[in-house]
Amino acid sequence: MRSFGSWSPVLGVVALIAALAGCGGDSTTPKTISPQATTSGSELVVELTDEQLAQAGADSAEPYPAEILADKRITFAEYEVAVLKMVACAAEGKARLATGALRLDATQSYNLAFVWDPRDYDLASKAVDDCGRMYLYPVQELWTWNRDSVIPESTISAAARVFWECIEEQGIDIEDRPHHVSTTGWVFGEPAGATAVTACQERIFQEFGLEHFGG
Repeated sequence: MRSFGSWSPVLGVVALIAALAGCGGDSTTPKTISPQATTSGSELVVELTDEQLAQAGADSAEPYPAEILADKRITFAEYEVAVLKMVACAAEGKARLATGALRLDATQSYNLAFVWDPRDYDLASKAVDDCGRMYLYPVQELWTWNRDSVIPESTISAAARVFWECIEEQGIDIEDRPHHVSTTGWVFGEPAGATAVTACQERIFQEFGLEHFGG
């Protein structure tokens, strides 16, 4: 499993579980699912500073993403094309999106997680790494870093409340959790915990447009 961009470290665990249980899929260009947005994606531009570029390692980027970053800005169109190229490239290596379709979240970002058949681990995991470097790194990081701030803290707090209510509705009693470990990590270790987290993350995406939310 490999992932590019996320709201939480939970993403990696969810994608790993899916990879272990993976089944076949096609390699066609995926459709896009988007929550309601107040601004058209085509209007969005992320302006970058020298400090941000240096922090993201832009000086070591491959030619395609380096060309995008040369003017110190990323348009949504540039970002989306890079994502599509990366996903198509990874599909040739038998890696597919964990969500089945590209999903644009409330920040107008694509949070990518890939799964594959366990028999294809070597090929698929290498494809995701190589294709990510070829087309998307560090464009994804720079885009999401700049876009995350558009979500109000009140929305994140409301999503967290709904997320943990959902976890309890799934039969996980979080009141009994040990306090020296991550609550989300503890939930994954509970019977049916991974299923509960996946279901509640989907609810948060549907209600708040936040992908791979971890509470």
